[in-house]
Amino acid sequence: MSGGLPVRGLLDRAIDLHRRGALREAEAVYHQALTLDPENAEAMAMLGTLALQAGRNEAAAEMLAAAVARAPLIPRYHNHLGVARARQGRADDAEAAFRRALSLDVACVDAMNNLALLLAGRAERLPAAVALWRDAIRQAPGDARLHLNLGVALERTGRLEAAAE
Repeated sequence: MSGGLPVRGLLDRAIDLHRRGALREAEAVYHQALTLDPENAEAMAMLGTLALQAGRNEAAAEMLAAAVARAPLIPRYHNHLGVARARQGRADDAEAAFRRALSLDVACVDAMNNLALLLAGRAERLPAAVALWRDAIRQAPGDARLHLNLGVALERTGRLEAAAE
């Protein structure tokens, strides 16, 4: 079975539980969906996202890599895989995943922010991080975390007057 109505209903139920913070219940329902459709990329991605939230980075990376393999054109899956890889200490793999997300959707603010956070960890790449945060702010001017991250990065570069903006 490849994503029929019973699976869609399970996924909708699991996503609702997930949003409400009922993580154990959501995880069980995602697994039910995978039992019915073992190739369902959305169920894999959501299980990976849930694992990220629970700090189970290995499990998250495994599920998200499987989701990306089955649905390689969904930027969100690449972005979340990048987060998992970064948490595993695999910076090059994380960067590649974030860049892939951005190649699929140049306006993916979460991927811009995550890539900028990764780059900002190395002083020589801080200017590239600043440029990414500026791009992200153009896409989502009301996103406070982008402004905060940009301000911190500008402060680190010694540009306090720009950080104050």
